Amino acid sequence: MPEPIFYMRGLPAIGFEANPDMLADLGLIAELSSGDVDRVSVALRQERGFLHTSALRKRVSATISDEETAKAVARALQYLEPDDIEGVIKQVERAREAEATDLSDEQVENLRRNLSELIQVYPALARFEKAQRLAVLTGQRLDSADLICDLRPIFDKTGEHVEGIFPYTRLRLVATGVDGLPRDFEVELTVEQVYKLSENADRAKTKLAALRESIQEWVPDGVPALPQIRVPKKERR
Repeated sequence: MPEPIFYMRGLPAIGFEANPDMLADLGLIAELSSGDVDRVSVALRQERGFLHTSALRKRVSATISDEETAKAVARALQYLEPDDIEGVIKQVERAREAEATDLSDEQVENLRRNLSELIQVYPALARFEKAQRLAVLTGQRLDSADLICDLRPIFDKTGEHVEGIFPYTRLRLVATGVDGLPRDFEVELTVEQVYKLSENADRAKTKLAALRESIQEWVPDGVPALPQIRVPKKERR
């Protein structure tokens, strides 16, 4: 018997404590010069299209030479909003009281200044975040689709002798529901339906390729780099 699952809708209103990794990132950001911060901010404001995660890291690394500092800045840009800054500073102050960090008063002020300059609403980053939200907003996300081919025996009346065998295919889909829990669905397909499914998939691939090319003409840099629309390497032209 499967184990029972208990879950609650929504998240409880609980606080968080800055962990060592977060404090390490904030310490690196506190050491940034105002010039570095300004260059990152200007570069991000000038970005077009959709600034996905790897592109964001590249843009930051092009401005900040130290690899670990660049990673820290990229993570802060990904996970923090302007309204989060004061909360972050409060967490740093709590960490100082608990002697979990050795940031000085001056460094905390530098951190506040740098975060206030860095954490802004950048159009390219906001567009990508909106695209991410829209990609999962409607419908259930497909987690797996398996076609299971098998043989089904035909027994005689005694059940002791196999008088015939025929092949069959089962389609099993597993998706994540709106509650975050997996939902599965199974259906048996005829051989004709398997071939029809393959034909429909080939037609869909052709249409998707045409749509991607058209989008590049309508809106240059208009296709966000999302996992949901990533083309397998072997299919890329």
